[in-house]
Amino acid sequence: LETGPGVPSLRFGTWVGGDRDGHPGVTAEVTAETLERLRANALVVLHRQLNTLAERLPLSEWIQPAPASLCTLRDRMVELLGEAARPVLRMHPGEPWRQTVELMAARLPVEVHPGQLAQVRDEPGCYRKPAELDADLQTLQTSLVEAGARRLADHDVTPVRRVLATVGFHLAHLDIRQNSAFHDRALRQLLCTAGIDASQWEEWTETERLRLLEREIRSPRPFLHPSASAGPEADAVLGTYRVLAEHLKVHGVDGLGALIVSMTRRLSDLLGVYVLAREAGLLRLYPEGMVCLLPVVPLLETVEDLERGPEMLRAFLEFPVTRSSLSHHALRAGRPGRLLQQVMVGYSDSNKDGGIFTSNWELYRAEVALVEDFDRLANSHNIQLRMFHGRGGTVGRGGGPSYQAILAQPPGTVRGQIRLTEQGEVIGSKYANPEIGRRNLETLVAATLEATLLQPTKPASRAFLDAAAELSEASMGAYRSLV
Repeated sequence: LETGPGVPSLRFGTWVGGDRDGHPGVTAEVTAETLERLRANALVVLHRQLNTLAERLPLSEWIQPAPASLCTLRDRMVELLGEAARPVLRMHPGEPWRQTVELMAARLPVEVHPGQLAQVRDEPGCYRKPAELDADLQTLQTSLVEAGARRLADHDVTPVRRVLATVGFHLAHLDIRQNSAFHDRALRQLLCTAGIDASQWEEWTETERLRLLEREIRSPRPFLHPSASAGPEADAVLGTYRVLAEHLKVHGVDGLGALIVSMTRRLSDLLGVYVLAREAGLLRLYPEGMVCLLPVVPLLETVEDLERGPEMLRAFLEFPVTRSSLSHHALRAGRPGRLLQQVMVGYSDSNKDGGIFTSNWELYRAEVALVEDFDRLANSHNIQLRMFHGRGGTVGRGGGPSYQAILAQPPGTVRGQIRLTEQGEVIGSKYANPEIGRRNLETLVAATLEATLLQPTKPASRAFLDAAAELSEASMGAYRSLV
């Protein structure tokens, strides 16, 4: 969820097909198939939207002559589609607006047949990017206004453009999550295959690990040829990253989320991802320096990791590749100079470590410390923080009413944007019914706006913080003695 100068924006992410976290069944092939299915279903959504829009625009050219802008658009699409345009033109003669929208639907790169699984297609004349479709919809909207049909332009075309802005041609950004221990094994195998004695990589001190990683990240050359095998874990990670690199080459960054490192404990857990990304072509040399094409996001889960998280993240943001990567992502997103770093916080493992009260208290403390650090970075380097809350359905995994959860965030942690997970049975209970789903989304937007605009003007009092710390210590002691 993100608010800006216009209307609030809502974007979807998923890690179904991307979240392995040590799970051997989530292979590179599964990730490739997931990206394909997400793309196909986004195009199905748009196909339905355009078909509905076409039915609402049966304006006759005998009553409203088509503006030149619409005629030019229609003629251009007829030329692009060739023979495929003829059936469309025969169906609704004298209804240029309806024909134009149906030609747009015909240009979508998808085959849709009732009762069959939609298939992505790549043929001459098809739209390549969602921006191309949006430009045509904008021309359509302008032509309706020129013809005196502003109500149709506002009430029928605008919602389609909003859907396009939300789902694009990708439906949801696919996050790739893997455990830091799995990355360690992958790095060990990769280094040893490349002739570097790293058989005890997991036992190396942090200083030794950082010395090697920093040296390697400065170089654009990979360790191995793409056809070489380094070991099961290394092959699994690199195979997945190569799927992402291929998708990026064909479709751009749309549909690709972040490389999330669960159980992030130290700086080397994040820098190691840069070395692995280099092997698949996701870490490249640009004039501004080495750039990782996908954001690397720490996931702080245990009580100890939450306590050490702010210091570790500070060192990560000071690393040159991180800074150049954030600048590259900001430029690509159309917000040059406004750097954005996501930080994910986990609820279930901190609950397992210290119980419910201590989990919430440590999350609160970690978020406050992160905000203080990012406020300093915002003043000097314009880096913004986006908190990503990994909440589950049950209370023991951070579950509960989302509205109250957002309002309960520490001051300064929302600031017009927040990201959170909806998992398991919660998806069915909240979103299976369209009306209930819409109400839940409205609730999230309302809470984000309220937490941003009506946040407390001053932090919690020292007496409150001291009492909470004492309660947390007693609570954790009782919980640990129980388990």
